[in-house]
Amino acid sequence: MKTSSKRKSRGKNLTDWRNCNLLSRYTIFIILFIALTTSCPICKTFKKNDYAVYKVTVSVKTVLPEDITTNEKIEKIIDYYESINNTLWNVTIEYVKYPNFRITVEKHLKNGTSTEEYEGNVETGNPDLNMWIISANLSTGEPIYRWNSSGKIPLIESEPIYPFANLTRKTVYANFSLPIENGIESSFGVFWDKKTGVLCGMSSTQDYLDQDFKPVIRVVTNIVIIETSMWTENDYPDLNTQNGNWFWTYLIATLGIISLILLLFFIKRRKRKSVKRRRK
Repeated sequence: MKTSSKRKSRGKNLTDWRNCNLLSRYTIFIILFIALTTSCPICKTFKKNDYAVYKVTVSVKTVLPEDITTNEKIEKIIDYYESINNTLWNVTIEYVKYPNFRITVEKHLKNGTSTEEYEGNVETGNPDLNMWIISANLSTGEPIYRWNSSGKIPLIESEPIYPFANLTRKTVYANFSLPIENGIESSFGVFWDKKTGVLCGMSSTQDYLDQDFKPVIRVVTNIVIIETSMWTENDYPDLNTQNGNWFWTYLIATLGIISLILLLFFIKRRKRKSVKRRRK
């Protein structure tokens, strides 16, 4: 009788251990699932033919007297920017296998349409994405291409919230300058969507310098996204819906699931005890 009792006790302990082990696995699975779905960069975001439309405006200011602006080279520069002013540019994803992208930029200029192609890795920036798309889910202090080891890559300075393409978005912002190249000194202020890394808006200033490094022309260009298929209002429930308590809803739902699993476990355990008592 004692041996039989010991076997039953061991069997009960083994069953309880297995149930606890199974419960632990369920709990770990749920926690991992939540962590992955909330931290995974750009999961299921992009697809081929996704697009964004940008409005481009340009302001050109001649710094030197009017007689100097009759210079043929300066006239060509002014004409170029006049053809860009108040135009629309279409950015389309031609190929995507994250983190690798190939995009086309179709510029509908006043003197005709031109198309440019860019290709690269959004985590390294190589070979060249021209800042149209950067790494997703960046934070202040990180480089715009997360795994680029170059010290010349701009860093995220802040994470402001602004409306872009008719939706309020969490963005990341960088402000930086480039060294003088071909007689042009450039500075940029750029916003990207935090969740996707897509360009939201850019304001750039180009100073065209003479031989004495004095500015001849100052050009201010603004590029702003006005339409896109690359994000939806559901990306930021706390910003785009009336209910700002989405985080707590998510947390309560998760705790509810875990509680339900625990409840089912204990109910099943009680039923087993009840059946054993009846047999006795």
